Amino acid sequence: MEFKDILKAARIKEGLKQSEVAERVGLSTGAVSTYENGTREPKIEILIKLADEFDLPLDQLVGRKKTPGHSFPEIEVTDFEEQRLLQMFRDISRDDQQKVLAIVKTFHDIGKVTDENDFRSEKNPASAG
Repeated sequence: MEFKDILKAARIKEGLKQSEVAERVGLSTGAVSTYENGTREPKIEILIKLADEFDLPLDQLVGRKKTPGHSFPEIEVTDFEEQRLLQMFRDISRDDQQKVLAIVKTFHDIGKVTDENDFRSEKNPASAG
């Protein structure tokens, strides 16, 4: 399917009018209409906003298929707690997801610093407190 068809299908699936999509992503209704009828294609910034609005990967929104040499690996989640966490993450708003990611990144970065400090302490026991 082409971008224009995917966009229209996503909008209809969400039960939205072109004007509602336009308002949500900061466009005119006419712009959405031209995207859906295929007479214009949006800039990347708009594609990203549309992908976020419809909670679609950008590749899927633009109709990109896997190509030889390129893979889009699925992350296998086998642990129940990971599955629960992933589902909760998917259930919150995009804005809240960004906040969660910022918090996780902070903890991740703190862990890196702690690991580096532990490594230095092990190499030089005299400097460890």
